Amino acid sequence: TWDFEHRLLHRDNKTIYIHSRGETVEDEKGNVLEIVGTVQDITERKLAEAKAIRFSRVLEGSLNEIYVFDAETLHFIEVNQGACNNLGYTMEEFIALTPLDIKPEYTLEQFEQRIEPLRMGTQDKVEFTTMHQRKDGTTYPAEVHLQLFTDGEPVFVAFILDITKRRRAEDERNQIETQMQQTQRLESLGVMAGGIAHDFNNILAIVLGYTEIVLEKTPSDDFRHKHLQGIQTAARRAAKLTDQMLAYSGKGALAIENMNLSGLVQEMGQLLEVSHTKKAIVEYSFDENILAIKGDPSQLRQVVMNLITNASEAIGDDGGVISVKTGVTDITQAHLATTYANDKLPEGQYVYLEVADTGCGMNKDEQRQIFDPFFTTKFTGRGLGMAAVLGIVRAHKGAIHIKSQVHVGTTVKVLFPAVNEPVKSIGRDTPLAEEWTAHGTILVVDDEPQVRMVIKIVLERKGFSVLTAENGHEAITIFQEQNDEIVCVLLDLTMPHMGGEETFIELHKIRNDVPVVLVSGYNKEQLKESLEDLGFAGFLKKPVSTEMLLNKVHAVLLSDSKNA
Repeated sequence: TWDFEHRLLHRDNKTIYIHSRGETVEDEKGNVLEIVGTVQDITERKLAEAKAIRFSRVLEGSLNEIYVFDAETLHFIEVNQGACNNLGYTMEEFIALTPLDIKPEYTLEQFEQRIEPLRMGTQDKVEFTTMHQRKDGTTYPAEVHLQLFTDGEPVFVAFILDITKRRRAEDERNQIETQMQQTQRLESLGVMAGGIAHDFNNILAIVLGYTEIVLEKTPSDDFRHKHLQGIQTAARRAAKLTDQMLAYSGKGALAIENMNLSGLVQEMGQLLEVSHTKKAIVEYSFDENILAIKGDPSQLRQVVMNLITNASEAIGDDGGVISVKTGVTDITQAHLATTYANDKLPEGQYVYLEVADTGCGMNKDEQRQIFDPFFTTKFTGRGLGMAAVLGIVRAHKGAIHIKSQVHVGTTVKVLFPAVNEPVKSIGRDTPLAEEWTAHGTILVVDDEPQVRMVIKIVLERKGFSVLTAENGHEAITIFQEQNDEIVCVLLDLTMPHMGGEETFIELHKIRNDVPVVLVSGYNKEQLKESLEDLGFAGFLKKPVSTEMLLNKVHAVLLSDSKNA
């Protein structure tokens, strides 16, 4: 007898498989009389078996999880090695489990609802995302593709994708998009704030100028003297408000020097003590070997005060701890991506100020609004607050990182680029003498009639002759006719038709030795990039007090005479 499988080459050159089975028929003497048997074409079966083996190997080697479980009892019948590796169970342990054992967020009723469309035949496949729980209790997000097979005993087959990396990438992308939207919104608000501050400064220049002119001629015992002083005080407070608006826009005027951040906070110790609630305990931790940063001490003091005040208000009357810490840290691009910053900052060493509190904390919605002007989570809050802090930090090429949790507290970490330079202040101009003699003619160019009038009155009372022009074209015409008499030009930057920059260039074509002082409602830092190489003799920021105006003109003329 014989029974074997064999591969043959068909006459049309195709390979076929056969199953041959048979026996010999012999006579009494053992002679073979005939051979009886069958030959069966098993090509389809053999190809199917080969395909099944290959498919089984693919599934077994797959890193994804594959489960087969009974349609009635829901117990696992078979799982692949990927499932064992991902969840930490052995094959034997899996047989005693059901899908509910690895999906802790589902009840039996909820899972039955998920697979009901497959049982009813209304859907061929069900897809959903869930959390899978490993043997050690840890969880991870999973994407489930579930089908019902009814060929033979009905079973469910589930293909599972571990989407941890995808979720992480989505979260990072969403965070970056949210950060970009926040940055764009703040940039737009900053541009608006800067424009409002500029126009407001023009108005304040008029108010302060006329007030000082009248105040100078009003005796101190005159009842109007006190009222004029009140107007002057209010106007100066308004000027400080515009400075806050410019700080919010990131364009505040900076008096930069190399400074020690730890020393700055330590010097503010007494002031900080009275700035927080008595219910709070303040703990300090300073890095004594901290690197220097380039900063404006007055603006950075405002940052420290605002952060301490916010922490104190978050603690309130419940009591808690405020931790103030300084140090140096290495920052990567990945970390910078989680901060609020103006530009794409470089990696490297950053000096940080960290203020943490154990107060009420903030939810996600509150954190998204934290830099909105006048936003507050406390009844007592008011003003630009964190909006101004962000503006100052952005102006210093820094970044802010915020971490907060409701009922746990908030940590604000402010980062500034470190510099390896000595910590010493940049020199300041020496005070000018109060008494000096005015001479010559000054050309005042400004599109605001009242501003021109105020400056004209102040300069004429000092002894100057004053010419005025309301735009660049008129200024050039006057200068062409009388440039020999003009000793200085006070030039507004923002004017219709011909701006200050273009006017300055045309004036210097006529006579390049005349000193030109730029006067603007914007800050010098705001104009620095575009105008620093033009050669202005000086800068005055509106609103300009009488003393500031005369001192600047005196300094420019004094410098010009020395150079001559």
